[in-house]
Amino acid sequence: MNQVTIETQLQNLVKRRDELRRLNEQSIALNQLLRRLSENLEIDHLAKEMVSFLSEQFGIQYYVIFRRKSNGNFTFYHSNAEIGVSHESVEMLQNFSMAGSNDNLHSAVCNRKRYIYFKDIKRSAKSESEINVMKTFPIRTLLIFP
Repeated sequence: MNQVTIETQLQNLVKRRDELRRLNEQSIALNQLLRRLSENLEIDHLAKEMVSFLSEQFGIQYYVIFRRKSNGNFTFYHSNAEIGVSHESVEMLQNFSMAGSNDNLHSAVCNRKRYIYFKDIKRSAKSESEINVMKTFPIRTLLIFP
């Protein structure tokens, strides 16, 4: 009985060590990203660096980037997620805008100034505009940065 407990504790310690290593690697990657972002504050550079980071750290292959305007509203910026969707859906996405109100997740993230990450999400959202995008595109992962 005592041997089982020691083995279990050892397994738990190994898991915890591996988790700490993973967190350390993520922290290093985030610090490197922040340094690269501060070198050039042009929106195109920022978007390129974010896409590279998301791909490396989260394994996100296809993405849609919205940017927050000075009035708080969100508008389409860039995407590579047009594969396998209709031309009308792509146009809908490119013409998409969302009010910066309290009824959408994007605004909540920006107000909290902390990112959220959902993997294998259900097709639901808070605001009608978010729901329309989720219905049109096969979104499985949601990562929102402020």
